[in-house]
Amino acid sequence: MGMYVVLTAFLYQKGSSESKPINTPAPQDEDPRDATLTRSTPWPVRRGGWALALYEHSLAIAFFALFFASMALHAWGGVKAFNDEQLQHSEAAISVFAESLK
Repeated sequence: MGMYVVLTAFLYQKGSSESKPINTPAPQDEDPRDATLTRSTPWPVRRGGWALALYEHSLAIAFFALFFASMALHAWGGVKAFNDEQLQHSEAAISVFAESLK
């Protein structure tokens, strides 16, 4: 994911055809609070308030959620693999939160 961000910034700076114009204003740069409300306007922009704040930060929220979910799943999988090995050697298992289960 980090490489995606770096490559996107690199292509943006190089003026990729997929990037928005560098020296001219783009519609994406406009403040959504000043947008003309139509049927195609996203619901959070029409509602405003907390929904708009959540919408504006949705990418960061999604990345943090994915990061913490991957950390939790990694911890769970690591403890499961460790406990399988511990049981093969007739030793005490552990949990993700406790040091030892006896």
